[in-house]
Amino acid sequence: MGCEPVKLDFDDKVESRSTEELVLSLRREFQLSKFQSMASILACGEKKLKLEIEAKVEDLKKVRSEKVRLEDELKRCKEECSILKLQLEAKKEMELRVTKFEGCEEDVETGEVQEQPPEDRGESVRLTAEGNGIANASSCF
Repeated sequence: MGCEPVKLDFDDKVESRSTEELVLSLRREFQLSKFQSMASILACGEKKLKLEIEAKVEDLKKVRSEKVRLEDELKRCKEECSILKLQLEAKKEMELRVTKFEGCEEDVETGEVQEQPPEDRGESVRLTAEGNGIANASSCF
């Protein structure tokens, strides 16, 4: 059904009908035309709603696709962050071991590790990977 106005189709031959029959016929056709007009309006509205729903469905598909892409990217970034964190912790641990080792001296006869005084080490403070100053080898292993 299109969205065109509905034409009234009734018998308008006066000589074959009485006035009352003509009025009833006209009334029936008018009611039918109202229903047909309403049906036509509803059909147009339904068509419009279907198009709007289809557009919303397409928008939702795009949003879901973007959401999946962002979730995948977030997962990848979390994994990369975990790897970088482990690497940073390993590097920090290595620097702490080097710092402790540089500040200590092993006694050749006993095998004991003893801390050297700062003036014997040449450098008393070393910066860690985090940028904090720590005393060089405050305790030896």
